[in-house]
Amino acid sequence: MPIWLSYSFISTFLLFYSGIPAAVAASLLPIHAHTTILESYSPIWVQKIGEHPLYDAITRIDFDGNKSGRDNVIHSQTLPIPAWVYADVVAETIDTYYLFYGIYHIKDYDTPVREFFFKSASHDNDFEGAMLAVDKNSGAIRAIETWFHSTFLQFVSSFRITGSQTIDGKIHVENGTHPILYVQSNGHGVRAFQKIDEETFYAMPHQIYRLATHHQKITTDISREHGPFVHYGLLLLSDFVAYARGPFDQSSLFANPQDFGLGPPLGKYLSGPFAGDSSWARPKPPWSWADRFDTLRPGAWFFHPAFVFNQHFAFQGSEKYSYNLSTRNILKVADKDLETWVLTPVLSFFNDVPQGFLHAPAKKVRQFLYRITEYLFYYLG
Repeated sequence: MPIWLSYSFISTFLLFYSGIPAAVAASLLPIHAHTTILESYSPIWVQKIGEHPLYDAITRIDFDGNKSGRDNVIHSQTLPIPAWVYADVVAETIDTYYLFYGIYHIKDYDTPVREFFFKSASHDNDFEGAMLAVDKNSGAIRAIETWFHSTFLQFVSSFRITGSQTIDGKIHVENGTHPILYVQSNGHGVRAFQKIDEETFYAMPHQIYRLATHHQKITTDISREHGPFVHYGLLLLSDFVAYARGPFDQSSLFANPQDFGLGPPLGKYLSGPFAGDSSWARPKPPWSWADRFDTLRPGAWFFHPAFVFNQHFAFQGSEKYSYNLSTRNILKVADKDLETWVLTPVLSFFNDVPQGFLHAPAKKVRQFLYRITEYLFYYLG
């Protein structure tokens, strides 16, 4: 076991660990500065370290000085890997902030056996993350949804079962407002850190990413960081916004323009070499995150988060935006067009949506099993 996983390290981490539901006075939630809000709720990332620590490092896609992801694996062998997390206020209504945090990894990898049999088990670049719904009145985190490979996971501070999605666990926070999120090695799926993760935490190498404060320096090269703690900086989604609509060439940030049915075509995937271009498992920007077992159309989670969170959690929050990053800067469409669009689900986004007469009953069985076990998921967490 590496020395940085000693008992003293675990004790230090657990000293900060809190199972108290997120709650913070409204006065601590500035409503005039999006950057301050993002810092106030910046997650603690518990990153598991696997066989390829370099590929489990959380960094920025342009660490090598260019926007394209096509050469990042090669450049990672010689260039420093700084610690950065993408973040933005993607929407604001009269009662809720929707805060997005995205993490980029240089490569998504798997075991040699799975990589041999499945083309999509390994690919250059990876992008996963989470969205927080923050109550503007109380400052509490009402819910978190994370992107876990190809599905959304739901986490809450107070248990509820009336939404369209099952509850996958509790929200745990550090210092009142910073949710603790767990990131897998290899495939880098994100979910909320749960009490049952503590056993794995002792047994396997991990690094803990916290936002660098004013007196701390951002870790400039994770590959040379042998201690347990990493300090990251926040990057707004400026590049994602600027290049979402192209160009789509060899030097671009995104590839495979896709018509989402609202506004111009947007890049469906992060750019980079991949063995099977038709696979939906390719690394996606957040507007391409879509759960194939959900009934909402692809893009709704990012473009219209108020609608999605109301559906998933049976919230009664406002769906009228005072600010929406997507309609203002990416899609550039009116809110009324967004309302019409979100109510017209389509499934053609995926090339291999399950078909056949067994698909519908299998989906119902899956939902039933999740529903009867969600109590267990929540209370174990």
